[in-house]
Amino acid sequence: MIRAQAQLKSIQKQTNKIITELAKGIEKELQSARRQQASIKRELINKKDEFQKLAIKKNRFYSLKREVDTNTQLYNMFLTRQKETSATSDFNSANARFTDHALIPLEAAAPKKKKLVIGAMLASLLFAMVMSILIDSLKNTIESAKDFENKFGLLPLGDIPTIRNKKFKNKPLDNTLFFDANEHAFSESIRSIRTSLLMKLVNSKRKRVSITSSIPGEGKTTTAINIAMSLAKMEKVILIDCDLRKPSVAERFGLNKNQQGLTNHLLMGAELEDCLYHDENSGLIILPAGMLSPNPQELLSSAKFKALLEKLEQQVDRIILDTPPTLAVSDSLVISKLAGAAVIVIKADNTKIPQIQSTISRMIQHDISIDGLIINQISRSSANSDHGYGQYGQYYQSTES
Repeated sequence: MIRAQAQLKSIQKQTNKIITELAKGIEKELQSARRQQASIKRELINKKDEFQKLAIKKNRFYSLKREVDTNTQLYNMFLTRQKETSATSDFNSANARFTDHALIPLEAAAPKKKKLVIGAMLASLLFAMVMSILIDSLKNTIESAKDFENKFGLLPLGDIPTIRNKKFKNKPLDNTLFFDANEHAFSESIRSIRTSLLMKLVNSKRKRVSITSSIPGEGKTTTAINIAMSLAKMEKVILIDCDLRKPSVAERFGLNKNQQGLTNHLLMGAELEDCLYHDENSGLIILPAGMLSPNPQELLSSAKFKALLEKLEQQVDRIILDTPPTLAVSDSLVISKLAGAAVIVIKADNTKIPQIQSTISRMIQHDISIDGLIINQISRSSANSDHGYGQYGQYYQSTES
């Protein structure tokens, strides 16, 4: 048993040795095969690079060959032409010959003047029509009383023409304009508005007339002054400057800015007679705004102002109230509410239709009636067209003068 075990160990040892040697030999063969594979790969890459370079050279060769062939063909063609030219240098061939001589036409072929004139007239007419339609569609202001009637369906009290007197070029219109002999159309338009306003108030016992506008610069103060002076020719009238933020009535009558007025009477307790100014030319009584007030809306809403209006109603036949613009401040709504109604002044070609609609809406919202609207500063042509006088307007004016 011991001998057999010793022999088994010896055989196992020899077997392990043989296996180890075989493994080493196989590993060496594997390494050799891998080295051979890497060498073959390197050789293959080199061959690929050589093949690509060869393909590039081949393409370049064919390109140069085509260029040589083309140049050869051109050379042969030029050589042939040169030989043909040399052979025919002494021969002159006729390129053209006259068969008939040109004749002068009896009429010009161009330009065709009649067609051009007719075409230009038609094009101008079409352009004028298109521009007229475009301007009319884009227009967002009121041009005249008829324009206002067409767009709002209401008949205004009247319209006032634009004043182009050089005297008022650099200063506002004053109280002398109504009596200016050269501005008869203006005074006549004021008288027409006065008539319309009196007819509006004929069935009413209301003595107060509030005059306002949508925005500043529409001429409400000028309108208020001249309407008041025209009424003063028929009845006893007082004009009150209720625009306590930017008063201008006193300056229009040549009075000092610091002239005592409405605020002096209501706030300082000044005597009413000391605050009034009498215009000798028209007979109008003016109550200026007076000193500036820190809270004009509260003052106009006060019981004192209401009592003053009631007191003046006992003394005069008509009270004209010049108010601030409606869309700028709410003072005009307060005054118009006390007056019972309002007259709105609109500046032609200036006040936007949405602004007019907004002013009317605010009046209706506060339950204020509208005595009417006045279109101010319209062109003389529009004024003549609206009134229907046309070219005979000057005749009527000169006759009345």
